[in-house]
Amino acid sequence: MPARRKPLDVKRLQGTDKCNKQPTGIQLTGTVDRPKWLSKEARRVWDHVAESLGDNLKSVDSYALSSFCVAAVRWQSAEQTIDEQGQFLEQPIVNRSTGNVIGTKIIPHPAIKIAKEAREAMLKSAALFGFDIRSRGSLDIPLPSAGDKFRRPTPMSVPAYDPAKYFSPEQLEQIAREQRQLDAEKERSK
Repeated sequence: MPARRKPLDVKRLQGTDKCNKQPTGIQLTGTVDRPKWLSKEARRVWDHVAESLGDNLKSVDSYALSSFCVAAVRWQSAEQTIDEQGQFLEQPIVNRSTGNVIGTKIIPHPAIKIAKEAREAMLKSAALFGFDIRSRGSLDIPLPSAGDKFRRPTPMSVPAYDPAKYFSPEQLEQIAREQRQLDAEKERSK
């Protein structure tokens, strides 16, 4: 079984994370403008993502973000086509010598392949911007400050679970009764 990866916060505290390397001196500047050639749907995706990225988005990111937007729209369109038309199509079987249709065969919808390829392209582009948990760990994103309302809760800041908030006294008694029965059955089986 492979060893578990250390969380990025632990690596930063230990000073062993890759983000502590010396800066290369490259300064990325400039604002990014949405390309005019994007479709209406891709522009909506662009606006949503660009708003989420905020100041982290630079002018050199234009093509990577465009790639993500186009792939996201293509994936969504293909999935919608599959939902409307189904996963399979009937294809006529034609006799080559006579040209007559002699039957049909069931084939996978071509949109399935398009959806798969668009999803893969979208996920690859998404990893560049840290849109998933795994890729976010490899990016140099500053830790949230103590006053940040969106910071990750630490074990000390997570309130203790209180079942009385979620269950009525009758439900709590029933749960306790069922737990006692399970414990008794477990003792008998030993």
